[in-house]
Amino acid sequence: MRSYCYPALTPEEQISLLVQKGLIITDLENAKRWLKHVGYFRLNVYMRHFKDYNGREGRFLEGTDFKHIIDLYSFDRDLRDIIFDGIEMIEVAVKSLISDRMSCKHGPHWYLNSSNFTSSYDSAGLESFLKENCNQQSDYHFIRGYMREFTTPEFPPSWMIMELLTFGKISLMFEHLGDPEVRNDICHYFGSAKNLLPSWLHAFTFIRNKCAHHSKLVFTTTPIRPVMPIRQNKRFLNEAEIVDNASLYCILACMQFVISKIDPDARFKERLLNLIAKFPDFDYRQMGFTPEWQKEDLFLISNPSQQYYSPTPGGRELLS
Repeated sequence: MRSYCYPALTPEEQISLLVQKGLIITDLENAKRWLKHVGYFRLNVYMRHFKDYNGREGRFLEGTDFKHIIDLYSFDRDLRDIIFDGIEMIEVAVKSLISDRMSCKHGPHWYLNSSNFTSSYDSAGLESFLKENCNQQSDYHFIRGYMREFTTPEFPPSWMIMELLTFGKISLMFEHLGDPEVRNDICHYFGSAKNLLPSWLHAFTFIRNKCAHHSKLVFTTTPIRPVMPIRQNKRFLNEAEIVDNASLYCILACMQFVISKIDPDARFKERLLNLIAKFPDFDYRQMGFTPEWQKEDLFLISNPSQQYYSPTPGGRELLS
């Protein structure tokens, strides 16, 4: 352990340091704006992919321009927007399906009955959450309205409660649903085997939280790996054998598969492909994209004359 002794640097001093480390900066004013409005620390997360750390000083790879860093940052920012919108669609659909299926079969307040969950579900944690968030001071007018008008049951019906729950709580709720018929019905709706969807929802939650906190996504690996279908007739990727389940590509593929079941006309795929086309110089293999990903049915485009970037050798090599 040692004392922290690094001083704060002005944007001008930061630029001088970057140049000393071999970064090419041709537009000093533009670089200064980025360093002021985004910050050296946040941009440094992206700079590391352009550095050689064989030496302690971490010099930039030869030919690295400040624009390369901004391009990677901009790609990541736009990717977060696309993913966040896609996960919103998935989250809303999952909430609706759980509430509708369980309410019609077990009543509007099914979630208050612990027998509707597996024994390992934290029913006490859910009850504690409800007591904290369901009162006449709630930010939600429909919660306040219920609490004013009704004395029993103690909490509002399922379709109201779903609006309060985070995606993380929803994914856990789905995993621990005690009615296998409802679970299987929802999995079937998404074209997923019953043992796959829970892992996908947990992985989506991890990525969603990174998006919400504006964290870097490029070269991200998820500690919660989506389980991919093994049977040939259930696979939705031809190159499934070589897909890294912890990669960003695997998450994107699972998201596109689920979104296509919710809304075949959703623009998630289109926006993703357009973003990749906008930044063709990245080596997308480092994000887990497989050599023939562009030929996957999941990512085929309706206009075959429109060409999108395919990650083949020749893209700018980054240090992941």
